[in-house]
Amino acid sequence: MIQPGKEARWSGIMLIIFSLFVLSGCSGNRYAEEVQASHKILTKNINNLKLSLGGEELVNAIIARDYADRLAVSSPQLANIVQTLKKDTTADGAAFKNLLKRSQAINLNPKSEQEYRIAATEVFKLTTLADPIIFNESLIDIVNTLADLSDGSLPRINIPKRTSTEEVPPGSYLVGNSNYGSWQQNASGSSFWVWYGQYALFRDLLSPSYGRNGSILMGSWYDRSRYSYNHDYGRGSYGSTSEQKRWGNNASKLKKRGINVTKNKKDYRSATAKKRSSTYRQMASRSYGSKSRYSSGSYSSSGKRTSTYSQFGSSSRGTSSGSRSFRGGK
Repeated sequence: MIQPGKEARWSGIMLIIFSLFVLSGCSGNRYAEEVQASHKILTKNINNLKLSLGGEELVNAIIARDYADRLAVSSPQLANIVQTLKKDTTADGAAFKNLLKRSQAINLNPKSEQEYRIAATEVFKLTTLADPIIFNESLIDIVNTLADLSDGSLPRINIPKRTSTEEVPPGSYLVGNSNYGSWQQNASGSSFWVWYGQYALFRDLLSPSYGRNGSILMGSWYDRSRYSYNHDYGRGSYGSTSEQKRWGNNASKLKKRGINVTKNKKDYRSATAKKRSSTYRQMASRSYGSKSRYSSGSYSSSGKRTSTYSQFGSSSRGTSSGSRSFRGGK
């Protein structure tokens, strides 16, 4: 986990980041200049995250790796999938690679205010997500997936006590997360979840509970309660604009068909993560003020557009509290 000295280091980095945002805000409407200055901050966060993932600094990464190692011994038939999930807690994993890919795709030379705001939105989202304390929280889903693969011998973390013993088909927390698969439509127009190849085992584990003919149908998925970081917070706070719009459109279509779209209200955040997210939100507000609401803004679960930066507080439990959630496995 992050040690006191390293926390001090992060505080210094945050001060530098804050100063850079303020300075970049002084350059008026020079779109490319501002985006490029902000992108340098994003790159710094990504590089620091890579270092953190390579060590033993992130609590949820430590827990997930421990779970994976235990399962590889106790359930050798699951060795491939648990090693893939363990890899996802490193810089070689899907989440970090997709974060890097999105960063590299940002338009660093916007020619108009609209292009500038699209780029700025993505920079702020990714800068926040790339913070190690906040990225650590997204690993909750991997920890709990490994816990479910253990048939209860390893405990889930940050799950309400009243539901902590409920049976959950392994992989449930990962459905809807673009790092692991995508929603596609069949010939009849129904949407179903398709896992990427390395996660295909979850198709067989989930289909009896959620699917039909070997598929996880969107209608069966959306109307069930779950405690997934990505489902509850990650997609809305850090997902791409296209992902958020797609989710909002899908939810609207399902509601019209009379299918309930369950929304959880769980707040995963520790005090440290709340403070860190608030700092980024203040940066955005100081640099852009009322301009944070615009046509490329984020979408809420109802499909209505909301302030892009107001969602930056919707992260999950951070590294500082992860150890309190870890109750130990058998």
